Amino acid sequence: MSTEGIRKLVELSDQEFQVIGDSTSRMVAADMLWGAFARGLIAVVGIHGWECRGEEDMKDVADRLAEKQDQPRWRQDFETAEQLQRHFLHGHLTEA
Repeated sequence: MSTEGIRKLVELSDQEFQVIGDSTSRMVAADMLWGAFARGLIAVVGIHGWECRGEEDMKDVADRLAEKQDQPRWRQDFETAEQLQRHFLHGHLTEA
C-alpha cells in the first residue's frame, strides 16, 4: 500500500470517528487507524529488509525502531495502535 493509501485510511477513519453516537462507526474508525499504522510499519520493514509476518512481529519492529532511532515513541505508538485494534475486536476503547 502506498503512502497515499495509508493517508486515505486515516481520512476515512476521521470521517467514521465524526459520526456522533455510533459505536459501530467508532469501531470501524479504530480498525482503519490500526490498519494505517500496520501498513506504515510494513513499509518500514520493506525498507530495512526485516521480516514481519504478523502482529507479534510488528511489535518487534516497533521495538527495533525505538532502539535504532533512540525514539521510545515507536513503542508507545504501537501500544496505542494495539488499543485501536482491541476496540475493533472487543468494543473497549481507552484513552491513549
